Amino acid sequence: MNSTSSSPVNAIAAELGGLDPAYAPTPLLNLPALAERLGVAQVLAKDEGRRMLGSFKSLGGTYAGLRALARASRMQVADLLAARPKGQPTLVCASDGNHGLAVAAAARFAGARPRVPARGRAERARAPHRESGCRDRVGAGHLRQCS
Repeated sequence: MNSTSSSPVNAIAAELGGLDPAYAPTPLLNLPALAERLGVAQVLAKDEGRRMLGSFKSLGGTYAGLRALARASRMQVADLLAARPKGQPTLVCASDGNHGLAVAAAARFAGARPRVPARGRAERARAPHRESGCRDRVGAGHLRQCS
């Protein structure tokens, strides 16, 4: 592709940016004291903590979840988000971390129900899933045992 404005990355960024301003490009922070201590010219850190779910990992799960729901509804993502139609499928993801939170957020944005099974060791991770409207089932072992 010759034009960056029509790249898939820019299309994804535009769709996610329409959801929440926190999906904008995150800033690079200059850390001169750390650079001096390490003996290097410059240290830059990307501040992903400003994102809605506090992680860059929220981008892929949210986008994939919205695309899946839009495809199932035979709508564009923007139209799906505006209409939030009834009768959408449940969005399912087996995760006890950031990706599960992102998928649950996608379902919430679109008015669908999320289900994110998590293993028993994910007690801390389940609270944000529930806050996102997720109905999780927790098993003690492998995720296939969660029901």
